[in-house]
Amino acid sequence: MDKDKIEELLSNADPKALRLEPSATFDRAILGLTSDGRIVYSENRILLALQEVDGMEYEEALEWYEYNTARGVAYAGKKAPIIITHEA
Repeated sequence: MDKDKIEELLSNADPKALRLEPSATFDRAILGLTSDGRIVYSENRILLALQEVDGMEYEEALEWYEYNTARGVAYAGKKAPIIITHEA
């Protein structure tokens, strides 16, 4: 999804919806929005972004994601992003 489409999509998100930061890395992993305006991300795309943007190897990206992102999302409350772990 290109930057303009992401910005358009995010303009429809709940203003209190949490967005993964840094957005320059994680926006490329956005899949869409839930019916209540929360942002939906792809775990696979998050891992790819960490590798492509931040230059991490897969194992490093996975460890960083699990420790810094997945753990935090679990405690973020009702406006936390949704992370899809398996895409069809």
